[in-house]
Amino acid sequence: MTVVGFAQSIISGKVTDAVTKEPILGASVSIKGTVLGGVADGSGKFSIKSKQSFPVTVSVGAIGFLTELVEVKDESSLSISLKENIGTLAEVTVTGNRVEESLTKASTTIENSTSARLHNQLRRMFMVSYKG
Repeated sequence: MTVVGFAQSIISGKVTDAVTKEPILGASVSIKGTVLGGVADGSGKFSIKSKQSFPVTVSVGAIGFLTELVEVKDESSLSISLKENIGTLAEVTVTGNRVEESLTKASTTIENSTSARLHNQLRRMFMVSYKG
């Protein structure tokens, strides 16, 4: 009788902003050349289970940041810092049409925002909805 087993590897770590050192919520992490991947949580942490043998290349990216390729040689925890991609999302302009105030009873804010500010705003909104 022959028993064939495949060891399962776990690739885990934390994704942060290279400048602010803040965790990057929603950063995508995937093993290059496969469909395996995951998303960083509110603490920037991720974990991927794989049957791939080491070394593997992991692609890490997020909106407003440059994508990093990292060679993973073993199951040690990764610490990945992403640099802001100034060229792709330098400025966002949010505009809106005002509905009759008696219906909405809410103020309208129109502003310009950098990608880092936008990412932080999205992170805060997600954390509020995630906490319930």
